[in-house]
Amino acid sequence: MVSYGFHLRGLLPSDFDFLKTIENNPQLWRFSTTHGPFTDSELQAYISTGSTQANQARFVLSDARQKPLGFVDLYAIQACQKQAKVGIVVADHHRQQGHGLRALQLLESIAYNKLNINELFAEVGADNPASIGLFQKAGYTKTATHSRWSIRDLVMREYLCFHKINDHV
Repeated sequence: MVSYGFHLRGLLPSDFDFLKTIENNPQLWRFSTTHGPFTDSELQAYISTGSTQANQARFVLSDARQKPLGFVDLYAIQACQKQAKVGIVVADHHRQQGHGLRALQLLESIAYNKLNINELFAEVGADNPASIGLFQKAGYTKTATHSRWSIRDLVMREYLCFHKINDHV
């Protein structure tokens, strides 16, 4: 899927260093369920499986030269309910340039037009204003706020739930 010279694609073996940099960045772990670094063999296995597992799919946002800029994921896919959750990360030096919005738009097109998903959800930490702004700009509606215990930090964290329905069903 291509938009303005950017596209979503599957992981390639050449993405290994980029994947390792993102997945093993402790500063990003608070936004995910990651509890520690992945080994090289775990990451290589993830790439070799096509980064698609039951109920999830990872896409690489890349520029026209195939250079990776970030990742966008569909996970907790519920085919019967036509629903999925969305996760996104853009590399530090590519943030605040509209890449996250482009990635979400491309992902929505894939979800709605190819995967028959009609509802997308995102769970965003209340302490993550960049992601909150991104999902609002992309047309997601805040539907709930909840708190959850963070095992990593041993504190309660507040999360905002965002929801978007395919308007063209």
